[in-house]
Amino acid sequence: KASDYKYGLAAWLEELARVIKSFKYSRGTDLHMQRADKILSGYLHSRTEHFRILLTQYWSLVSFKILITAAMLIVGALLLVDQQINIGQFIAAEIVILTVIGSVEKLIMNLDKVYDVLTSVQKLNKITESEVEVEGTAILADSGKGVSIDFHNVSFQYQDGIQALRGMDLHVKPGQKVCIMGESGAGKSTILRLLTGAFTNFDGSVLVDDVPIANYNLTSLRANTGILLSQQDIFHGTLFENITMGNKSIQLKDITELAERCGLVNFIQSQPKGFDTELDPTGKRLPSKIRQDILLMRALLGKRRLLLLEEPFQHMETPYQQHIMEYLNADREATVLITTENAAIAKACDLVLYVENGAITFQGSWQQWQEKNR
Repeated sequence: KASDYKYGLAAWLEELARVIKSFKYSRGTDLHMQRADKILSGYLHSRTEHFRILLTQYWSLVSFKILITAAMLIVGALLLVDQQINIGQFIAAEIVILTVIGSVEKLIMNLDKVYDVLTSVQKLNKITESEVEVEGTAILADSGKGVSIDFHNVSFQYQDGIQALRGMDLHVKPGQKVCIMGESGAGKSTILRLLTGAFTNFDGSVLVDDVPIANYNLTSLRANTGILLSQQDIFHGTLFENITMGNKSIQLKDITELAERCGLVNFIQSQPKGFDTELDPTGKRLPSKIRQDILLMRALLGKRRLLLLEEPFQHMETPYQQHIMEYLNADREATVLITTENAAIAKACDLVLYVENGAITFQGSWQQWQEKNR
């Protein structure tokens, strides 16, 4: 427990560093100190209990040593007086018994190291027993064409019990551009998350190119998929690294062209180091629009057979939205799924889906959607 509290305190300090402005601007509250004090008190209590056990063991050893030594001297003296043993035997017995006691003493004195080893093993066990992503062996080949997507009676529930999808059926043809609409919490983002291979505990079947998604090797699946989801973020590295993610096949001219389309080129040119500009973790000092543009470029660049874009145009001006849709429509090979409520984007897509309560209640073209809502 002491070790858990120790790492818990370190985690809380890291969390404070991450959201330090929230606490700075919330005057009159000492929640951060209360939380830290609670964890620290737990740590000190656990350490006190730990040393109390060690102290008990040490005192037990001292008492045992005194009793054995006293018993040995009394019995030995009596036997010596009765002449049942001689002085040499008495000394030899004393040496043997004291040697045994000394060995036991060394063992008990080093028990704290044994406890440290056991704690380390327990920590390693927590890591080895953590859930890992389950994947298959099928390879999603880089054929240069978009993938087909099929949902057959798919239902999915998150661990907190929220039912995200209910008996969903969906067919997307290779190369189709799909706009997914619906209110917050309807299940739009869950559709994208299932297609990343992150979840396999759903009912029904999800097929990519007519192969169950659970059969795919995740490395090959994600290498052919451009993903923009809300959990993604900027990491501490250069602008170039944040955009390419180490993909050496991405050319600088492709980055520059896409940067012009999404309006990021002015930011790049304004930086003294350009693409070598170091970015803070989570993009702390960057405007929201710049962060979103970097993440969008990360998803779009490279040869992708499937693009999963969650609210990609949140902070983007209308002209740049049109440029990006032109970019996506120019690539007639990739299959694209976009979650957005933007009417102009929906109009530019081949297929419009409306999700409500975890089920698709409309599936058709933008014109059909307009007619339905007149």
